[in-house]
Amino acid sequence: MKTWITGAAFLCCALLLASMAGADEMSFTLSGQGLDASGTFYGTPSADGQWLVNDAAGVFNGSNIVGIWPESNSGNIFNFDNLYFSPGPTVDGGGIVFQLANGDMVNLCYDTGCAGAAQTYTAIVWDPNSGITNLNADFAEFGAPVPEPSTLALAGSGFIALARIGRRVLSA
Repeated sequence: MKTWITGAAFLCCALLLASMAGADEMSFTLSGQGLDASGTFYGTPSADGQWLVNDAAGVFNGSNIVGIWPESNSGNIFNFDNLYFSPGPTVDGGGIVFQLANGDMVNLCYDTGCAGAAQTYTAIVWDPNSGITNLNADFAEFGAPVPEPSTLALAGSGFIALARIGRRVLSA
């Protein structure tokens, strides 16, 4: 009995650590008039079906995406929350703000609340030299969050340990 309780405790700890360590990848592709972007967002689960995006990589209109602007900067240029939702719409009216290698920042948001068209993904580009430009996407595709391999390995090792302990208890 003691072995079974130890195994259950180990599994609970492994699952808790897996959920805390869960950095998920979410791919995206956008295109439209004056808009060509693709890449990956990286985030951590913050609620059921919701991730806080904390990094990004890819290309936006020929410039490399170099990172995410922290949500603590919300209100300085954009009002945003850096949240990714699955199922979609994948971003909300606040959107996700990422930085480009050329010095521009982009707020990727959804619907009329972000200065875009109704039920459309919009990229609001802030260029420090020329101001703001709104680009609506004619095509938008977002991938479902995929857990990073180490998270899957941690959860899998917990299940294997539980199976071994369960087998010992049943054979005793």
